[in-house]
Amino acid sequence: MGSDRVFAWACFAGTWLALVATGASAQVYDAVVYVDSAQLIVDGTPPPDDYGFRGALTALIYLPTAVATKVGLSGDVGVLLQNSALLAALGSFLLPSLLAAAGARSRARTVACCVLVLVVLGRFAPPGLMDIWALAAALGAVLLLARPDRWRVAAAGALLGTAINLRPAYLIPTLVVLIAWAIWVRRHSLLLAVGSLAFLLPQMILELLRPGSLQQWWTGVLTVNEIQLAYSAWVVRYDTMPAAYPPQQFFCMPGMAAAQDGQIGSPVGLLSHLLASLPTSIDLMAQKTTAWLMWTWSTPYYDAAEPAISQLGVMVAILVVLGAYGWVQAARRGELSRSLIVVVAALALGVLAGVVTSTPEARFAMPLVVLGMVGVLLVRFDRMGWRSLGAVAAIVVVVVLLGRHGLSHPAPAGFVSPEICASPTTTKG
Repeated sequence: MGSDRVFAWACFAGTWLALVATGASAQVYDAVVYVDSAQLIVDGTPPPDDYGFRGALTALIYLPTAVATKVGLSGDVGVLLQNSALLAALGSFLLPSLLAAAGARSRARTVACCVLVLVVLGRFAPPGLMDIWALAAALGAVLLLARPDRWRVAAAGALLGTAINLRPAYLIPTLVVLIAWAIWVRRHSLLLAVGSLAFLLPQMILELLRPGSLQQWWTGVLTVNEIQLAYSAWVVRYDTMPAAYPPQQFFCMPGMAAAQDGQIGSPVGLLSHLLASLPTSIDLMAQKTTAWLMWTWSTPYYDAAEPAISQLGVMVAILVVLGAYGWVQAARRGELSRSLIVVVAALALGVLAGVVTSTPEARFAMPLVVLGMVGVLLVRFDRMGWRSLGAVAAIVVVVVLLGRHGLSHPAPAGFVSPEICASPTTTKG
């Protein structure tokens, strides 16, 4: 084993221990469903019939934790150990490998990746959610497509399909990647598209075991999509508050809520509504694409007692903006392969496109945040110049202020309607 590999494993061990040291926490809401479903499988009982829109793979992720509970390990501790291992691997191996694909791997950058994962993503270790697992699959696809051959492209497609099964929010980013790849790279495009259909395979297998589950899953996906569309025209962001009841917290744009007249049932209907609401709808999109970057030390959840602008929110804004500059700078230096440029840009744009048709939570921005981590480590500050530095700083300030504005109209806790959002009863200062 080479010294660099030993160094990476040392970073892995240090990151894993630091994440585990933060302590476990009780599972709530969706996390309970994912963890309990794995436990049911280990106990010999299939997941409940009302598993709904959740992909079949989500019931398998925490099988190691479920098995460990049979020898006395707490389920919450098992989730922490398992998620911490994935996050440590992300910082020690996957992100440095992406840097290596850009010709920028070094021990210092490996340490930086581990530190960034610990600081920015550390709060994703305790809850049994799917975000980090879907992210790892998507980033694995990016890495494979950086140096594409037939088998790498097919495997990348399968990983994108896995990400969709774990988190349906990756459907639009995957479609954008497929289209961009077919237009600008063209190597084994059919293999990539066929591989991405892997998200259907677990559902087909489950259909054989439990007839009717495929239709139930698809109906659930469509129902969630309809709910997302209904809120997307006037809700800036949604969060879950574990310590409150009801736990739903919506942040509204009163002007767009007041303009809502009827249910939006399709993307075409949403687009028509947004065009008819110009220029107010532009403000809505600006608030959406910045408010989800305003992470707090409670993300992936939300605590109303925290300030609207936290140190972590500013850090995330810097990572995304400066990281985007770093990717562009590296591309201009000729250090990135054409395929890597295409897939990174397409994934980022696809994630942003998903904001239009959804009611984003802060955690939905994770792909942009992690791509930003890599991009920041690609920046050559000695070639940046004061003008570029000033432009990046100005954009960060705009992002933070717009994001803060997007969170300035929280609705009362619970589900909301356009009438409630048109005149929120509280405004966070």
